[in-house]
Amino acid sequence: MKYPESFAGYPASIKEAKSETAKDWTPRDVLISTLRDLDEGKIKTENLIVCWSQEDPNDTSPDWHLTVAYQNKLEMLGVLLRVINYLS
Repeated sequence: MKYPESFAGYPASIKEAKSETAKDWTPRDVLISTLRDLDEGKIKTENLIVCWSQEDPNDTSPDWHLTVAYQNKLEMLGVLLRVINYLS
């Protein structure tokens, strides 16, 4: 499957359009929604965090992953603190 160079104008999934909370979204819904907003200029940021977990077949605990893009380390730490407070 070939994906577009720009996600601007990419249609929302049914789950995304009808969801009341982020719990209804799939990880792919979240990524496409964010890419669409970035490409349409709705999000103008130099800082981004993408975190995910997946089951480790050799262990009982999940494997955690983090991908970060930032220009200012202090701003990124502030973003991380807001995420922690949001999830608390």
